[in-house]
Amino acid sequence: MRKINDFINEKLKVTNNSKGDTTKIPPSINNVHKEYLNKLYDLIKMMARHEEISEDDDLSDLVKYYKEHTKNDKKYQTKEMIWAYISIVLGYDYMFDDSTDERWKNGYLTDDCDEVDPVEEFVYRAVYDTKYN
Repeated sequence: MRKINDFINEKLKVTNNSKGDTTKIPPSINNVHKEYLNKLYDLIKMMARHEEISEDDDLSDLVKYYKEHTKNDKKYQTKEMIWAYISIVLGYDYMFDDSTDERWKNGYLTDDCDEVDPVEEFVYRAVYDTKYN
């Protein structure tokens, strides 16, 4: 019979040897966060429509608005929160690492998406979606 410490050490070795250096997105988002981000998403879409801003324009004012709006609650500026919203609520999956099925299923970001400012991506998604909604 194996000791529990041997099992734990084996698991740690597997984890350390595997690719795990990018952010892992949570598999769900709670309803409070979803509602808050939905309202913010809709506000940014409305502003983009009103100002006739497209995804090819300078989005820095909308990014600044997002950051100012969430300055008292920094969790809405984290990669995990924003990418979870984009994938779970908006239904996009382009940000997941497809190098292995395991990384895809477990919600790891690609190297490229891990380097992207999540607030900029949120704003870009909102502005881009104004064309279709």
